[in-house]
Amino acid sequence: MGINWQNEEKEYIFMPNEAGDTIREITWKDLKEDTRTVYRQIPDLKDATKTYCHEHFAFGARFYLLNGSWFLSITPDWFYSSDGYRRAWYAIEDKRKYKKGVETNQSVSTHVRFIYSFISRNDPEKQHQLELLPTTGTTIYPYRFLWLKNLEEAEYMPSLPDDDWKPQATAVNDDQESLL
Repeated sequence: MGINWQNEEKEYIFMPNEAGDTIREITWKDLKEDTRTVYRQIPDLKDATKTYCHEHFAFGARFYLLNGSWFLSITPDWFYSSDGYRRAWYAIEDKRKYKKGVETNQSVSTHVRFIYSFISRNDPEKQHQLELLPTTGTTIYPYRFLWLKNLEEAEYMPSLPDDDWKPQATAVNDDQESLL
């Protein structure tokens, strides 16, 4: 499926389709059809023939057993690598912090719906379920013991509106300008 486990970060990262690809985009459909960039090579600003780092859309996943049913919790994230897999220590914190700072609740919701759309192509009713964790080769085999059903929102979770935590642009009036 073009996703690798990144062991240092303990999350799944989207990879390029082919070695040498500089970008990977996936077309998906939720309320409307859209294209999402899940991997891109970021060129060095001083020398465009070199790569500064690789940006991967990523996600963490945890299973929970609640009231006799298993649930998968998906946490969207961004990962920056130096070579397409290993953590880029020089870039990861600043770039990830920036990405997280500009995202809104709606962005995160869209990330979760995209991940769900991508990995839920498994449908045992239609007998075309993909093997989420193939062990060898590129052949995809049906796997009828694990599949994703409906996307559900966790109930009774605290809410933090974007306006309460995101910096707001403020107009500077004449009195404030004189203080600057």
